[in-house]
Amino acid sequence: MKKVTLTRYIEALSEMGHPVAKHLRSGLSSSAVSIFEEESGIQLPKEIRELFMAFDGTEFQEDVLLGHGQFIVGFYLMAIGEVLSNKEIIDEAVEDFSLYTGEKHPFEGRDMLPILADDLGNYVVVDVSTQSKYFGSISLFDHAGESLIDTFPSFQKLIESHFDAIESGAYSLSDEGYIEAEFDQLEAVLARH
Repeated sequence: MKKVTLTRYIEALSEMGHPVAKHLRSGLSSSAVSIFEEESGIQLPKEIRELFMAFDGTEFQEDVLLGHGQFIVGFYLMAIGEVLSNKEIIDEAVEDFSLYTGEKHPFEGRDMLPILADDLGNYVVVDVSTQSKYFGSISLFDHAGESLIDTFPSFQKLIESHFDAIESGAYSLSDEGYIEAEFDQLEAVLARH
């Protein structure tokens, strides 16, 4: 599959009638992203730096439904200012997990930064552990905080797989303007990536 740019992915969503492009905030300058990295002590993978330089999250104005801001099915792009407070929620869930269960949490030893959210406590996260073989990989953190599902080796692969979902018809648009998925077909598409 040919490399799909972030811009082309957003265009494909717009072509199917999804209004997300109207709700994405303008990106940050390179220096603003560098300030975030310096102040937070987090080195962002190159693709995530570029993401925040292209778009600084989804803006929900009055009368804008959550589904209108979907970046991928069910999830909207968080602003860089939101990621740290949500990272704290994930870190606390990981820390508390072993206290309640006596087991090691799948995130333990990994430094995960949320970039997409669904307002139910589920996140799409990127591994920002610079010393890890997983640096830059994309995973799903479920709302119960009990699992880490390694999904894609990079943000680029996430974009390409969801673009493929659009192209293959696994994604459609609801009457309300939400991205809907034929989940069996979507699962097959994502498995190819």
